[in-house]
Amino acid sequence: MKIWLNLLISLITVSLAAVLLFRSYSAPPDSSGPKPEKLLALAQELRSEGLHSSAVEVYRQYLDKAQLGATEAANIYYLVGTIQMDQLRQYEPAIASLLMARQLDPSGPLKSEIGRRLVTSLENLNKPGAASRRLTAETSPQEKAASAPATGVVVASIDGRPVTWEEVRSRWEQLPAGARGKMQSVEEVREAVTGFLAEELLFESAKRRGFDQDPEVQDKMRQVLRQLATSRVYQEEVASKVQPGETDLNLYYEAHKAAFKTKGEEGKPERIPPFEEVRDRVERLYRQEKEQELYQKLVQQLLTANRVEFDDDGIGKVVESNS
Repeated sequence: MKIWLNLLISLITVSLAAVLLFRSYSAPPDSSGPKPEKLLALAQELRSEGLHSSAVEVYRQYLDKAQLGATEAANIYYLVGTIQMDQLRQYEPAIASLLMARQLDPSGPLKSEIGRRLVTSLENLNKPGAASRRLTAETSPQEKAASAPATGVVVASIDGRPVTWEEVRSRWEQLPAGARGKMQSVEEVREAVTGFLAEELLFESAKRRGFDQDPEVQDKMRQVLRQLATSRVYQEEVASKVQPGETDLNLYYEAHKAAFKTKGEEGKPERIPPFEEVRDRVERLYRQEKEQELYQKLVQQLLTANRVEFDDDGIGKVVESNS
């Protein structure tokens, strides 16, 4: 009888435990505390006020409480990762947040930006090897093909990637003549290769840190590109068209002799040196004058062709504000 009583008590206990367990799993989510939309608004306000640590914490509460789809959650995790990375400089938590964003939406529009930020965070954690491997993994086949090393004599390697003398020489030839050796000794070649490798590694580190995407760097790159492109047009449309012959230079000299007058030695009058003595200066001045004429003509043609109109009122206001 006692055995049956104990068995009955055990069955009742198990049944009650099962009921309690079922209720715990089937209970609706905790609805206490602020609603998700309130949490999101609070997180955004904290972020706008520069309270980034608090903003991250509230964003996490929002993620726990809101019923978000994968893409929506990925966007929030990405936002949290950018705050941790850019404002808090907490690169390990940033990596975790960014990886979660990628896990939730692996093919989303943020894929490439997440990859770039992962590389930058690893570089800032002083893990250049991991950053380099991540960069390689994030690089598309098209980009890899575009950056494939040139064929030629291999003089070094960077993490297994061969570096050829052709690459080094291309950079070496851009140096001023006085800074270039004759490349006729092992020491000279090694020095040139070392200089190239140092610049290459610094540039790769800068890319992994995202410096190539920095607005200030981008602006300077646009300025350099603008100058290079403009110089190319100037060379083709102006400078290359000024090719003076000896007759042109002699005529210019005769018409501008006074410009070449020099002071005489003590007690002697001023003198005008002969053409042969000042020929290089004559050619330089001739080129400057003719190029200026062609340049002014080119500018006028461009202004006319593009129907440029000056706003005198606006120009007047600028003058007034600067007075």
